[in-house]
Amino acid sequence: MTGLYYRGADFLLFILLLKSFILVKLKHSIDLSMARKNNKDKVRVIVLERINVLFKLGIVAVRSRDYSIARRYGELIYRISMRLRVKIPRNIKRWICRNCRVIMVPGLNAKIRTRRDGRTLRIITRCMVCGWIHRYEFVKRGEKYGETPRISR
Repeated sequence: MTGLYYRGADFLLFILLLKSFILVKLKHSIDLSMARKNNKDKVRVIVLERINVLFKLGIVAVRSRDYSIARRYGELIYRISMRLRVKIPRNIKRWICRNCRVIMVPGLNAKIRTRRDGRTLRIITRCMVCGWIHRYEFVKRGEKYGETPRISR
């Protein structure tokens, strides 16, 4: 009978140790998930900074008429964003040619035209390096394009 009692006590001690181990393990896994999230945010910030720097360098390269370097910077922007799964900001993505990946600067290697059909405004951008045409459409909702009208009370 005494042997069973000791086994029972050992079993209870084992259960208590297991519970404390699970709680400690659970606490560390929560800390790691928060660390991963913080790390992901830091990586995203760094990637967006790199994209902005590469875009500015591409504009400088286009102004000096060096389209091969501008194309390389455009390719790097896409490669970095795909590899690290970060979206390229819209204001940068619209100025990179989807066909030849060169960074477009209006007046130097891109033509900009606007067309208006009723409530829609179309901006047509043509890459002068490869001839690719990009069309962006904006629908007039409020006073300005792309904004919703406000209701005053």
